[in-house]
Amino acid sequence: MIYKYALYQMSEFQLPLPENFFEFTARVVAKYVHIKKLIEQNFGPDGIVLLALLIFLLLLIMVIYAHSIIYTIKEGKSQPLAEIIEHDNELFMDTEVVESANDNEPETPLYDEQEKAQMEKERELSADIVRISEESDDFLNLRQDYVALKQKMQKQMQEKSENLQQPALQTPQEQEITNIPTGRNQDFVLLILNLLARGVSEAKIIQALFYYYKSALKEEDVRQIVRSVRDFLGICNAGKFAILPDAEKLPPPADAIYELAHGNSAKCLFLLQSLLNYQMELADSVSGVLQDLNYAIAANYACLIGNLARLDDIDLAHNSFELATEISPQNVGAWNRLGDMYMLENATQKALIAFQNVLDIADKIMYAPQIADAQQYLAAYFMQMGLTEKAEQMRQDSDRFYDTSGIRTPLTNAENMAFQAILNTGTQNLSASIKALLSAENA
Repeated sequence: MIYKYALYQMSEFQLPLPENFFEFTARVVAKYVHIKKLIEQNFGPDGIVLLALLIFLLLLIMVIYAHSIIYTIKEGKSQPLAEIIEHDNELFMDTEVVESANDNEPETPLYDEQEKAQMEKERELSADIVRISEESDDFLNLRQDYVALKQKMQKQMQEKSENLQQPALQTPQEQEITNIPTGRNQDFVLLILNLLARGVSEAKIIQALFYYYKSALKEEDVRQIVRSVRDFLGICNAGKFAILPDAEKLPPPADAIYELAHGNSAKCLFLLQSLLNYQMELADSVSGVLQDLNYAIAANYACLIGNLARLDDIDLAHNSFELATEISPQNVGAWNRLGDMYMLENATQKALIAFQNVLDIADKIMYAPQIADAQQYLAAYFMQMGLTEKAEQMRQDSDRFYDTSGIRTPLTNAENMAFQAILNTGTQNLSASIKALLSAENA
């Protein structure tokens, strides 16, 4: 009965019968008869019952499968293909209507015209910086020309130190210096020495000198010159010059400081140049980390030369800072001071690169003064480029440092009176000041 029902359903819905279906059925029946005989011989009547049960389950599965196919066909017939296509077209038309409505709405600009102009200026500035960097490969190709720079510095030092052939002073007290330049630079170093000898703190000295010389020198100029005079005294007291191979040919440190106080930096620079040459020879004799370490020390000596030369020889100062960046590219102070020199020379693009290097490599805590100085220049540059928002942010960051450091704080009346009293003494107490600042071996 099950078999007949299945055939009926398939014929009712015009399902194609398998090829040679009746032949296949006959074979199945023959197999069934043969298997039935085998089961009766081996398992008896119980085996026949089990076989019948298996056949029943198999036929049931076939019927269920046929019924599922028939149900699917019925559902397909209930929804003609034309209706499906029409429904899809309606959905497509609805989508077009929505898109058309959106097209008719006015577009809301992402940025207003002012913001677009600002963004365009920033893009142009970025492209300009990239172009400057690409054109300045030779300028930034570090250590390639340091030998030439060193020779140029030595030539300048030789011209500057012609008066070293004269007999050296025994002590500042025994012989008075003649033909010493006088003027603003002389007073500057003289004040530093007199204030240091009186135990005035470095921060207070910088504040006082900037108060009097702010029309001629920037904050960083004052700070670096004060620190350079202090560092030169420290090198003298550490006996660094005494261990040089040509120490006996060098002028006494006390004489060099005495002349520096009178505006002549030649002897101080000659001593430092000898120390720089010695340190660079050490660097050239080793390699790897030791070489980098010795170059870093030599770069600090070059910066010291540049800061002292800044008072009366801008060209020598420039070459000194450039040499420092060549032999020690990570020297933040050298890049900052080189940027200052380029600014004095109106070399805008090179100054921009130097100050940008400061911001790129400087630690914000250790090198806060150098960052503030670089931001001052960059703020002015960005203002000229029309990037007012960026310029204002940099200016505020720079002013915040100088205001909190106290360098721009005016002197009180008492401080001003004390400073004037020291200024009026001139060179009267200079010898005593130098003796107090130098150790017994160097005084």
